[in-house]
Amino acid sequence: MRLDRRLTAILFIVICTAAAYTYWTQDQEPSLEPLYTYRVVNKYPHDPSAFTQGLVIHQGAFIEGTGLYGRSSIRFVELTTGEILKKVDLSSDYFGEGVTIHDNSIYQVTWRERTGFIYDLSLQKTGEFSIPDEGWGLTTDGTHLILSDG
Repeated sequence: MRLDRRLTAILFIVICTAAAYTYWTQDQEPSLEPLYTYRVVNKYPHDPSAFTQGLVIHQGAFIEGTGLYGRSSIRFVELTTGEILKKVDLSSDYFGEGVTIHDNSIYQVTWRERTGFIYDLSLQKTGEFSIPDEGWGLTTDGTHLILSDG
C-alpha cells in the first residue's frame, strides 16, 4: 500500500511538471533562423515540359535525364540558351532518373525497372546494367558509382 502511494505521488509530480512545461512554453515561437541561405546568381531558360530527374554539367552544357513513363530521355542542353543539342528518348517502359559521368561514359538509372543505361559522350548507348532496387540518384566519387534508392 505504501508503494502504491509513492508511485501515485511520483506519477502526479511527473504529470504536473509536463503540464506546467506545456503551459509555459505554448506561446513561445520555435526558432526559425535559417541554417542555410542562397543567392540566385543567374537564370537560364529550360524546357518546361522536361521532368528533370538527373543533371550534370559537362563542357559548358548540361546533361539532363528526364523522367515520366513515355516521356523519359537523356539530353545535352546548351546552358545559356536552353537549346536541346541532342536527345535520346527512353522506351516508354522506363522512367528515367539519376545521371552522372564516370570514366568518359554517361550513366543513367531508371526508377522501378532496376535497369541502368550506359552512353558514350555522344549519347550512343553502349550498354545496360542491373541495379538492386529502385534507382533515384546517381553520382560518382571518381572511382565508384554511387546509387541512391530514395
